[in-house]
Amino acid sequence: MPASKKRTSEPASLSDNVSVKNPKKTRPDEPLQSEPKKSLYVNNLNDSVKLQTLREGLFLMFSTFGEVLEVKVSKATRGQAFVVLKSVQEANLAMISLQKEPFFGKPLRIAFARSESKLVKP
Repeated sequence: MPASKKRTSEPASLSDNVSVKNPKKTRPDEPLQSEPKKSLYVNNLNDSVKLQTLREGLFLMFSTFGEVLEVKVSKATRGQAFVVLKSVQEANLAMISLQKEPFFGKPLRIAFARSESKLVKP
């Protein structure tokens, strides 16, 4: 075996094998996940659609997966909404099933909300 190809018993350093990227830039289309909750954060909504139409459409879509307690869409946060379902299981099923589903011409992006809605009693 040539000397230049000599194997060593020392492990290669992590930096030799792995390039570290900014996690926020690795998959911009994938939402960061937090603890499972009844509240879902929905974004990438079409901001040219009226708020009431978005609210009603989201209510109908998410109702397929369980009892919707609240749909919150506001002018201040265009393109975003919060949907609260009755149980964590219903919220999880809705999130998995509706992820990237077309809604008024744009794919939905859904994640568990960072904090629980005030409607949800601990």
